[in-house]
Amino acid sequence: MRTDDVGPQYLEDLATGYWFSEVLFASVELEVFTLLEFKGMTTDEISGALDMPVSGLGRFLQALCAINLVVPDGGRYYNTKLASEYLVSGKSEYQGDSILWRKGLRPGWQDLTECLTKALFYR
Repeated sequence: MRTDDVGPQYLEDLATGYWFSEVLFASVELEVFTLLEFKGMTTDEISGALDMPVSGLGRFLQALCAINLVVPDGGRYYNTKLASEYLVSGKSEYQGDSILWRKGLRPGWQDLTECLTKALFYR
């Protein structure tokens, strides 16, 4: 990608990109897409099924909508085609295990600056 035609929003998107992965990791761990698969659910129904407060859940569902994995319709939330095909536990194309494996790689990337500077120092 050429970066001479992008501005500060591109940098902001890079800096906050991990927010999207955190939302994805949490939704896979909580099996949100499996819950929504058959008939969709309201925020209250999801809250009851996951035993969590509605207040935080509403913002979480908005984040899932922002990354196009869930869509709201008539007070209910439904999986998008992508979420239905790849994020519903038990389906043949399920990618949740692979996604959570990547979550396990996260600590190795969090200290990249330190790893690089130590590697350069000991060169």
